[in-house]
Amino acid sequence: MAQVVIHIVDINDHAPRIRFETTGTGSDVTSLEVLEHGPSGQFLAHMSVQDLDSESAGRVHCTMPSSHFSLVRMYPNEYKVCC
Repeated sequence: MAQVVIHIVDINDHAPRIRFETTGTGSDVTSLEVLEHGPSGQFLAHMSVQDLDSESAGRVHCTMPSSHFSLVRMYPNEYKVCC
């Protein structure tokens, strides 16, 4: 079992909101099962981040320092999580 821990640094008034969804669920994900020897590059979840702060304080920057998972930016505030 692997655990993902999210560290958030908030610069201004509004806390960022992070939402994870898997394909076809349309709802938030709290746990996800991934095969240990599954195919590399497999899509696991969609992640969106929203910060209602104005101007530069509302910009988000997300990284995933992992050799097993990757975070690929799709749009300014949307990412896909892959293994």
